[in-house]
Amino acid sequence: MVWYFGQQSGLYAQGAKAQQLAQQRLQERFLVQQVLLPSAHVNATIQNTGSIAIHIVEIAITSRSDSPMWHKIYSSNYFIDPGSSAINVGYNEVVNTPKALNTANTYTVTFITERGNSQTGIYTPTAVQSGAYETFGNLGYLTVSFTPTGFEYTSQQVSTPQIAWQLSYNYACGGYYPPDIIWWVVFSNHGMYDATIQQWSGIEVFPLGSGWYGDYWGNDFWIVDAGSTPNHITSYTSGSNYPQVIHASQSGNWQAGGVPVTLGFGADSVNDNHGQNLQWGDNGCQTGNVFEFIIMVTYTYNGQEYTQVIPFGGTVVNLS
Repeated sequence: MVWYFGQQSGLYAQGAKAQQLAQQRLQERFLVQQVLLPSAHVNATIQNTGSIAIHIVEIAITSRSDSPMWHKIYSSNYFIDPGSSAINVGYNEVVNTPKALNTANTYTVTFITERGNSQTGIYTPTAVQSGAYETFGNLGYLTVSFTPTGFEYTSQQVSTPQIAWQLSYNYACGGYYPPDIIWWVVFSNHGMYDATIQQWSGIEVFPLGSGWYGDYWGNDFWIVDAGSTPNHITSYTSGSNYPQVIHASQSGNWQAGGVPVTLGFGADSVNDNHGQNLQWGDNGCQTGNVFEFIIMVTYTYNGQEYTQVIPFGGTVVNLS
């Protein structure tokens, strides 16, 4: 009986710790006020707009234009109190990038907190970005991976998953491109309960052009069965993998999260078996078009339904 009580006490302590972490994650908010990319550095100003102190522990940078594309994660150590700002974030940490930062290129920069929240934006060297990338929605129990293989794609031209931060296509200009694409994104669960993914999960994809924000050009890519291929889309609820569950950590390491799970997004409507395409934006048919992503994942967690919005970096499409 004493052993049983001890086990229960240990589980209760782990559960309380996970619940506390989840509550703290939901209190985190921060605004990347500006990002400069001088030479081979990142120089950011970050304001804590939430109600709890945050700790920036990693900065990830991905080249979206270099060939071959490169990705690197740097450790950082910035504590920011509520209402305060930190300047020169990343300047001393992000050094010796694989290639010098080129003013003609674009880069995805992600700032990651100790509690697992993150914020991603697309930047060009010497350009200042402000206000566009506050963590307005990336709060919840799930996180996405920003490693190169954490974001992949398949299409009618590409049957084996390839890194999706930068795409290359031999494609004739037309109204849509590329045909029937599926995005594969890796998720982890940092809560104390499993998350069961619902069919109302998808990715909004917007061409970054002169009028992309005011004129809707985007397409929705809804979740599909994990066994889908671009030539054979299986609707989410009719597939053999339904429902997909992202499990909580079994070891009690709530910060690291449970075993990562890959979800596919490629249907043109909710719970459908038809594929979806990218659309040309205001820039028209040209190489180097940039597409922005917003992930919306709906899941059941401890008997309640959540919809989590995660701003995501997106991709560059080069025509060959």
